[in-house]
Amino acid sequence: MSGLSKISGLPQMKLGWIVTNEPAAMDRLEWIADTYLSVSTPVQCALPRLLEAGESVQRQIRQRTAANLAYARGVLTGSSLEILQVEGGWYITLRMPRTKTEEEWAVELLARRDVFKVNAPSRDHFDPSNAGLAAWQAVYEQANDQVWVRKVVEMLPAAEGLAKLTDQLQIPDQAHGPAHVRIFVEGPQGHAVGIVNVAIKPAEKIEESANRAEPTGR
Repeated sequence: MSGLSKISGLPQMKLGWIVTNEPAAMDRLEWIADTYLSVSTPVQCALPRLLEAGESVQRQIRQRTAANLAYARGVLTGSSLEILQVEGGWYITLRMPRTKTEEEWAVELLARRDVFKVNAPSRDHFDPSNAGLAAWQAVYEQANDQVWVRKVVEMLPAAEGLAKLTDQLQIPDQAHGPAHVRIFVEGPQGHAVGIVNVAIKPAEKIEESANRAEPTGR
């Protein structure tokens, strides 16, 4: 069993095939293909070229998935997570430590990401009722709010040319690691959006790095 999704990385083209020597199976597959899984004419006409391009696509997919797997193994080295045996595909399966139940891990992964701003309460059972789910709505919103600080600054018009803005953000002590600084500028004639990736480090580590960078006297 194969198809363009595997051979050429084109699942949207909806063309596949099954190889069998069973006459009964062939009759049933032919009926299913004609009734439910008919192939469009443009895809059939383009099939030879799509198969020719498959080798290049497969090579790119193998390189990308191999790089992703190597990255995942490097990130998880020394952690309590274990990557199960990989046979192929885009995804990996992780074995979680037995410190929580399956439901507790699902809640952790769904409601908590990155550096948490709040300590989400734990629960010992799952309540599927509307009232039970509604009770967790506020917790879900808090756990997914990753904005540490916001600030609105009014820019005065410049006498000539462009206005220059210099300001500071008061970063909470508990914020650390990779972060994004997003800027939205709105004016009478339009608006603009910008973003820059930053790394937040504790002040003492910044001072240590600065001291190490200073040249030593002779």
